[in-house]
Amino acid sequence: MSTKNENTDLFQSSQLTLLISYTIFAMVLVVESLLLDWEKWPLLIIVVGIS
Repeated sequence: MSTKNENTDLFQSSQLTLLISYTIFAMVLVVESLLLDWEKWPLLIIVVGIS
């Protein structure tokens, strides 16, 4: 029974890790886009995708 709980906890923590990683990478991409004066319209899509 504890193995099932451990597997569920591991699955939930891996989803949370992916979500945090994608959010951080998206924020880095937005900052990089602003610093390098890239086009601004994709930023709207990225920000909407984060929220």
